[in-house]
Amino acid sequence: AIMMGVATFDFVDDNPKVSQAFEMTDLVFLVIFTVELAMQLVYHGYKLFLDGWLFFDFVIVVLSWSLSQLQIIRAFRIFRALRLITRVKVMKNLITALFDIMPRLGAVTALLALIFYIYAVLCTNLFGELELSGDYFVRLDKTLMTLFEMMTMSWARLARECMDQIWWAWLPFVTFIMITGFMVFNLI
Repeated sequence: AIMMGVATFDFVDDNPKVSQAFEMTDLVFLVIFTVELAMQLVYHGYKLFLDGWLFFDFVIVVLSWSLSQLQIIRAFRIFRALRLITRVKVMKNLITALFDIMPRLGAVTALLALIFYIYAVLCTNLFGELELSGDYFVRLDKTLMTLFEMMTMSWARLARECMDQIWWAWLPFVTFIMITGFMVFNLI
């Protein structure tokens, strides 16, 4: 993963010898991963495919070999760094905990999507006709993007711009920020 990060710099592409060294190192690591996978297969047999983490390793290695010649797909080799998850117990426990809360996370995400939709329709209807510096509320899709930007706490300028034309425009903005901020912070 570190090598692939360094390989994004120009000095690697500009120098064919350095580029070839990076390619060779990548191939050596892929061979090492393949040997490790073969040893895992000999040890576990077909049960390798029943263990989610070992199967994940298997998929990463097989895809690395099968897609190695496609230039655009080669960028996805970085996902081999995810193999660290299977090796570091703390990371493995964290991922397991994340999968355990997925049903609740799905419910919170659905509620957040519903709130986004309600406020997007509301803001499009309330502010769609205003003369603003951008087309923030002219269509539902643009309003959804604007609300997403506002949720990341970049909303004060736009709220003031709307308040210049409608004095109470702060109310939908503040309530949206309070509700979505509360939900997102509780997710973390």
